[in-house]
Amino acid sequence: MLGIKRTEEQILSELEKAKKEWHEKRSSLTEAEQIKFRETIRALNDEYFTHMIDGCKPCEKCGQLPVGLHQPTKVRFKETPESKEVILLQGYYEIGCVSGCQHSKGKEISGRPQNLRTFAMSREGAVDNWNKKKFFLRIYP
Repeated sequence: MLGIKRTEEQILSELEKAKKEWHEKRSSLTEAEQIKFRETIRALNDEYFTHMIDGCKPCEKCGQLPVGLHQPTKVRFKETPESKEVILLQGYYEIGCVSGCQHSKGKEISGRPQNLRTFAMSREGAVDNWNKKKFFLRIYP
């Protein structure tokens, strides 16, 4: 295991702060200061992505570590002539092969190739699903 040192919220809070400061100050920064800001933001992104896959086994097909991300909760509005609808799309955690390894039944079930990936409502659940090879397929209409 990679060993989680900080929470997702702590990392994202610091990343958001660094990005905001970068956008506010970048026109007045020296080249050396710009490089330092970019290195800080890159290091925070790396820490976040490392945190997301902590505990994951490598991909069974290519041997690479997967990539993980948190799909945030979203609100969508659907309007028809008869009504207005608010749709809440619950956030979830997704982990998948960054090399593009294909699910063996992806094309057969959905008509198109699909990468190996899994999801869950928690990061830990997504890691557990990945390690247990509980992959999912999207069914396209």
